[in-house]
Amino acid sequence: MKRIFGVLLIFMMSILTLPTSVYAETEYAYSLGHNFGKDLWYVEDYEGDFTMNVDYASRVYAKMGYTSYKAYNPTYTYLRGDNPAGDDILGSAVVFINGHACHNNIILGDTIDDEDHKCGVYEGEDFKSYNGYTYAGLEGRDLSKTKLISFVGCDTASRTHNLCSVALSNGATTVIGFDDNIHSRNTGGPYWLQCFHNALYNGSSIQEAVNLASIASPESDLGTDIVIKGDENLVLHYTRSKLSDEHGMLKSQDTIMNSKETDFSIDHDINNLKSIEGELDYNIENEGSINKEYILNSLGKINEDSNLEKYKLTSNEYKKGTGNGLVKITYYIDDIKTSDQTVIIVNNNKLQYASNKLGFDKKEPVNENDIIIMRDKFLEGVDIKEISNKMNDRFVNAKIIEEVNEFYYDYSTDKLYYVIDKIFSYPDSEGMKFIETQKIEVN
Repeated sequence: MKRIFGVLLIFMMSILTLPTSVYAETEYAYSLGHNFGKDLWYVEDYEGDFTMNVDYASRVYAKMGYTSYKAYNPTYTYLRGDNPAGDDILGSAVVFINGHACHNNIILGDTIDDEDHKCGVYEGEDFKSYNGYTYAGLEGRDLSKTKLISFVGCDTASRTHNLCSVALSNGATTVIGFDDNIHSRNTGGPYWLQCFHNALYNGSSIQEAVNLASIASPESDLGTDIVIKGDENLVLHYTRSKLSDEHGMLKSQDTIMNSKETDFSIDHDINNLKSIEGELDYNIENEGSINKEYILNSLGKINEDSNLEKYKLTSNEYKKGTGNGLVKITYYIDDIKTSDQTVIIVNNNKLQYASNKLGFDKKEPVNENDIIIMRDKFLEGVDIKEISNKMNDRFVNAKIIEEVNEFYYDYSTDKLYYVIDKIFSYPDSEGMKFIETQKIEVN
């Protein structure tokens, strides 16, 4: 009898001491985006491939321990479906959506797709639009189990009522959006997103991950236009993966039944890039404004021979109410923007900085006069207006909202570019704006 009791006692003790991960509830991550392909001439369709960003995000979430799904061609029914736990897909622990967007919707299918795949997510209730899109609405969804939902698209956090505000009011812990037009597919956008996800994997909070990515990819506008609603100090790393060797599961919508565990190397390891290397003895709140000269002097960017006017404050996202933000200072050669960009993080009104170790600093001195001569020869031999008009010809019925033209010199490649950015919309695009970028190498 004593022996039986002893065996039972050992059995009960073994159950009590089992690793917590055995009982940990499986959590799900969904990454959604579409490849719109190339813009078809004389057809009112959209272009752009968001699947690269979606693939990378889904892999990192899997590496963190989530059962991670990715879908490149979702349907309205899919967006209205449940995850394996019986919760809304859009109410899963982590949701990443990357696509063409405006403040109240983000689309996941093209105008030329079939009816099932012309879908998107809308801030209100489900509805079918006049241009054939069927939207899965956020209104009324329970997002209380959602740790982080990201709407990576133009203007998703613009205006008072938007995708982000609805997601937050429906219970999401942290919501990410953007309050302006952004480049998530080029101009440093993909690299910014990769560094952001790497930082999350390494245990950074949402705000810390944003800071890291903005330092690593200063040319990207994602760091300057991002809006974080809710808990910016949230650490996303899934505790289950800390308690076991599991990497989670990576599943594609098309191969859900044949999925297997994934193991991949993070492409850009930023473990060694410290977000904060020092703090400047400068309080913005007391001083009242950003002192560009003080910052550059403190960082050793300028000396007696330097021309302070060549450095421009190209972004100032410091918010007095919060005491936080991001400041970007860019070096110009005449009117030529360069890759010499310094990102300063403002935390509690204090200026904090990081050294950029990823190749954006000047590699060696260049002859600035030679670069200016290259620019002038290009302007003499090329009809800029003709190039711009040819771009316009591609967009049937498009309304050009804004055009930004600039020269850009990259120190890491020693190349000069002429960059044309066109922001436009279509009559049937339901408020969405699109960005077409043409980058011409100047020889």
